[in-house]
Amino acid sequence: ELGEEDERRREELAGILLLRIKEYLRGLDQYIVTIGVGNPRTTIGDIRFSILESNIAVCNRIIYGTGRLISANAVYLEDNAEWENNTKVIRQKILQSAEALVTDDIAQNIRKLFGSVEDVRRINMSEYYRMASELTEDFFSRLNMDEETRQRNRWQMQEEIQHCHKVASLVRLLTDGFTEQIEETLQQIGHHLVRPIRLAQQYVEDHYPEKILLEDVAEAVSLNPVYFSTLFKKETGMNFSSYLSGFRMEKAKELLTTTNDTISAIAEAVGYPEQKYFSQQFKKIVGVKPVSYRKLHS
Repeated sequence: ELGEEDERRREELAGILLLRIKEYLRGLDQYIVTIGVGNPRTTIGDIRFSILESNIAVCNRIIYGTGRLISANAVYLEDNAEWENNTKVIRQKILQSAEALVTDDIAQNIRKLFGSVEDVRRINMSEYYRMASELTEDFFSRLNMDEETRQRNRWQMQEEIQHCHKVASLVRLLTDGFTEQIEETLQQIGHHLVRPIRLAQQYVEDHYPEKILLEDVAEAVSLNPVYFSTLFKKETGMNFSSYLSGFRMEKAKELLTTTNDTISAIAEAVGYPEQKYFSQQFKKIVGVKPVSYRKLHS
């Protein structure tokens, strides 16, 4: 076991290393050196834990600043499960923006996501980097772009995330990057009219348990109902009512196989107040009655 003198000597050596690196890089202003110091280990097999702690310590330069030593002992190393849980809805909204190819709320939601901790010193800030990285992976997976472009742009953003040493710069990178990717995807698709269709599909996803009229959706996407109906069929290959019914039946199939809810409750949950009409529509679209479908898939 290492004593206080060993600890002092270790930090002294790390400080000398930092000074020498800074001296070597003098005049190269684009480089900022920060060193993370993990806790000492007494066996070769445990060195990996010290390396992990060093990396976590460096990630916490968001709090403690750059150009210095950061000891793992100064960092709050526990994961904040409550913060992670509270951000699920916000992350989902950002991914929905990617699927709908809309940029309207991206900046606001990213600011909420990375500004949702009241006391940042009570969270391991390496979690910020992890979440940004995972969000980026999920975001790109939702975009309808060619695979080569997707991989190149995703890799570049992941690289840039690791170079952010302030929350503001991380928020700016993700906001600008995600917005740019959506706009690039729209350009690749080459059809600006895809946006209202994506918004209409998002509207259905958000409101399918409620009564939905074509006129309501057309108004939500700022189009004339007749024009919207024509455009929707042209872009999706089906009329709006068929799309809505199909979407509701997919949700009904999920509920039939994952819950014990009654057929009546499921019907109401997917937007059909009358069970009889729901069952008729389900058989028409799926091919069997709801009860039979549940038996076949249970």
